[in-house]
Amino acid sequence: MIIIRQSAQAPHVPSCPAHKEEEGVRVKTLLTLVAIFAAFYVLNRFILPRLGIRG
Repeated sequence: MIIIRQSAQAPHVPSCPAHKEEEGVRVKTLLTLVAIFAAFYVLNRFILPRLGIRG
């Protein structure tokens, strides 16, 4: 939420390739974090209880 708000408040310059590249990196970072949290959730929710470990 915070990252989205900051990028929305920042002056958007679509003609600037560096800004566009920076935005792409930011999106990739956000998606990576979401993927990591999803993996931990699945691990704790489904895999660990089957192994007898309470997370």
